[in-house]
Amino acid sequence: MHPHPAHVQRGHAHSGSAAAPEPSGSLDGTVSVHMARFMVNTALTLGIPRGELVGLPGLSALGSADDRHRVPTATVDRMWDLVSALPGRCAGSLLAGRAHMGELHVWDYLFACGSTFVDGCRNAARHLPVLADPDVGMDVAHDGRLLRVSFVIPTERDSAAALERFALGITLRRAREVTGRPVEPVRVAFTGRAPGGSHRHLAEAFGTNLIEFGAPTATITLLDVAERAGARQRLPGHGPQSASRRAPAPGAAAEQRQDALSTILCSYADWLTTAARPAPTWTERFQAAVADALARGDATLRDVADRLAVSPRTLQRQLHDRHTTWRDELDGARRRRALALLHDTDLPLETVARRLAYRDARALRRAFTRWTGTTPAVYRNTFGPSPATAPQPDED
Repeated sequence: MHPHPAHVQRGHAHSGSAAAPEPSGSLDGTVSVHMARFMVNTALTLGIPRGELVGLPGLSALGSADDRHRVPTATVDRMWDLVSALPGRCAGSLLAGRAHMGELHVWDYLFACGSTFVDGCRNAARHLPVLADPDVGMDVAHDGRLLRVSFVIPTERDSAAALERFALGITLRRAREVTGRPVEPVRVAFTGRAPGGSHRHLAEAFGTNLIEFGAPTATITLLDVAERAGARQRLPGHGPQSASRRAPAPGAAAEQRQDALSTILCSYADWLTTAARPAPTWTERFQAAVADALARGDATLRDVADRLAVSPRTLQRQLHDRHTTWRDELDGARRRRALALLHDTDLPLETVARRLAYRDARALRRAFTRWTGTTPAVYRNTFGPSPATAPQPDED
């Protein structure tokens, strides 16, 4: 049975009458730091060796408290590959079973903040890019009784099958959590071929034998989930009335609070989408670590390796893989810092030398002459600030 098109209401990750703002171009090829953190924690819990994860691009963002950070999709796909390779595991269903409410940050709570679970699904669909790569689509259709939630995941992604099972599994789990009822799907459909042998593990994960394969989209169909738990309250104008008609009925007050919460969470999701920050690259993290080490006067290979949570030997190998060396990188960082200090401040040369982790001003002069062909004093006289405008940072 399919609803007549006139009765279908849809929410898209990319479009719709109440669509979220267009995702920033910086979202392309990335996922939320919260999705990546969930994947890392789950992978380690399931026994994936930490060494398999170290060095994956973007994972430095996991230590950040900035919700705007994004991690390369390829990094998360690699973790899906590792979990999928575990013997006897159905990765998508397994991870959905471990994704407690809130694990996926604001996107999780969008399911719960609608006046009904259907509205919550629409919120989640409109704001899917706050969690996932924008190339993933989510569609919601409701005909009054049947709720169909579909996901479109690019088939060229190796993790597509696991992602479909995870997405449908999360939807079912959130339906049960939000409605407070043991919701069972009336249909589950996947785009891929049926797994070899039995697919009993999928029937157990979804609580139904009505599972199809080779469908146009990955879809889960639920029945009668339009009301939230405890939402069956008498509406104003029906049944006994309160003594005062001026006070809103308890159900109306709760609905107003729910609408306000929905507005707040959707606004926050909009902001995260438009203000997203790609995770810093390895080079950016390395340069920041060197700059920090220089500022503290302890710019050694070991100090910088400690800041990057790797061994000195690993750091040297990473630099070699990028066709550079520790000596060259430290020299370049000192040069950039020296030019900035001489251009922007009138600090004594001895202080500049200490801030570059040199022994004394003579070592600074030798290096600066090698870099520029002139001395620090001549450079400052030519390009430095006038005495009236020079910043006066505290001396060491």
